[in-house]
Amino acid sequence: MRRLIFSRRLIWGLILGISFWHLNGDLSAQPIRLGLRGGMNISSIDGDFASRLGSTQDSFSSRSLYDVHLGLVLRIKLLSLAIQPELIYSRQGGEIKVRSGFSGGSEQIRLGYIAVPVLAKYYPIPLLKFNIFLGPQFSILIDKSTRVRYQNPESFDATVSLENQDNFKEPIEDYDLGGCIGIGFDSPINVSLDARYSRSFAPLQGDTEEGSGAFNQVVQLSLLYYF
Repeated sequence: MRRLIFSRRLIWGLILGISFWHLNGDLSAQPIRLGLRGGMNISSIDGDFASRLGSTQDSFSSRSLYDVHLGLVLRIKLLSLAIQPELIYSRQGGEIKVRSGFSGGSEQIRLGYIAVPVLAKYYPIPLLKFNIFLGPQFSILIDKSTRVRYQNPESFDATVSLENQDNFKEPIEDYDLGGCIGIGFDSPINVSLDARYSRSFAPLQGDTEEGSGAFNQVVQLSLLYYF
């Protein structure tokens, strides 16, 4: 019986010792880390996409676009909590497949943003290095274009500036305020992985009727490296 009690105490002592060593290691390690973040975007424009952007076709359906993001991150960590502001260039947008009579084609909207998310990260079990995070994101639009492709009766493929695209009813806003939520994993070799979902809070084209408007939404798969 005494051996059993001693064994249990020994096991709990080892667990507490490892936990203390791990937390102490986190504190003695650099609590502030600068890093790089890059990866893939899977984006679409949600909501009243076609009519708000000027489509006059008989029918349409929306599709996702695939592009990239790249930038800098700064992680400030203490025990199981961290704050991570980022400065990221992100290419995103959406596509609509359109059809009118016997003709059909697609219209792609590509938007390039400088995004500044500020994330609050929480490590439920610090020893396992998994984390969940969320936070606001402010973005500034720095480039925008549309690619229009039609088959019949007149086929063409052109990339033009949104400002010169006559069938767009209203200009795209130069800023975007939204939020993001996701999960991540920190490896022991200064490399991290995360997956997040972000969405606009405000329509792409400013004030709209309640319940209408087109909104950015993006799924991002990222690889991070901390120096």
